[in-house]
Amino acid sequence: MTSDDESLSDEATQATVEAEAANLPGVYVYSFPAILTDERDGLVRLKVGKAGGGATDRVFGQQSVVTGWPEPPVLLRVYSHETLTAIEMEQRLHDVLAAVGHSRVGGRRVGREWFWTSLDAIDALARLAGWTLRFQNRPAEEQAEGDVEARSRSARQAWETMRARGTAPGQREISERGRAASAKRRELGGRRGPGRELTDDQLRAYIEEVRRDHPDAHVIDEQEYAYWVEGIALGGKRFRRLWQENTTGVSDETDRVEEG
Repeated sequence: MTSDDESLSDEATQATVEAEAANLPGVYVYSFPAILTDERDGLVRLKVGKAGGGATDRVFGQQSVVTGWPEPPVLLRVYSHETLTAIEMEQRLHDVLAAVGHSRVGGRRVGREWFWTSLDAIDALARLAGWTLRFQNRPAEEQAEGDVEARSRSARQAWETMRARGTAPGQREISERGRAASAKRRELGGRRGPGRELTDDQLRAYIEEVRRDHPDAHVIDEQEYAYWVEGIALGGKRFRRLWQENTTGVSDETDRVEEG
């Protein structure tokens, strides 16, 4: 953790402590720092609950009972309304979140107040309902956004490294004939003439020869080699169909190859 991250974490904690001291009643939103960075399709796990006497009294009073997390919760929002009770506000917000597809988090120990949702969505719903935002923890939001971006950047760098090494998930090592086909394609600028026509029987014989001389051949490499190096006029589906007739265990990756 950098000094900037530590500063934001301290500020987020201090903001929570100050809100607790203010003893604000209403509907609250809180979470734990670790799960605020666990995004799924832009949604995170947030707890939306009510507090009649004070939001943070309930948050910190329940903390030891909820999950036994090794870190304290962070209060993110407190909303109030002039006429609605906290119970009414909580029920309405729960109903609307469910109606817009922000589902409850599963698990018996979690309770019914945890949702896969976002602060932006809750803020928008609160504004539409005419609720007053009594507390907003900006340092906690900035810290979570920074953590998500750092993880995303790290994941992108790891992926690029694996792809460069040929070890990315779903990625295979290209054969020498596959590299030759790629080189020929670049040499021709990705354009090729009509090529020589082969009947199915002639193409079967070609594939049999390839499989005999190159037993570890991969259908994608050989399709590209036949098209760019051998100059054979063929379509990807036709080549793969005849390849399958000649061998077994063809990779599903062949289904993603476009027509040659």
